[in-house]
Amino acid sequence: MSDFLLALGFFLDVIGLVFQMLDNVFIFDAHSVLDLFLALEFVAVTMWGIFALIDDNSKHSEDS
Repeated sequence: MSDFLLALGFFLDVIGLVFQMLDNVFIFDAHSVLDLFLALEFVAVTMWGIFALIDDNSKHSEDS
């Protein structure tokens, strides 16, 4: 699950960068789309971090 969330965050980051380049090159109002992708990326990466910590803690508890 954590690998999926990390990949999702990376994918959203790439899409956000594409929209940012479109916004810089063309007269294209992409600020609302950028805000949406940045928010989704933040949620995905935060959830990845939480799941990674839970997974790491469960591995340490199994070892002891």
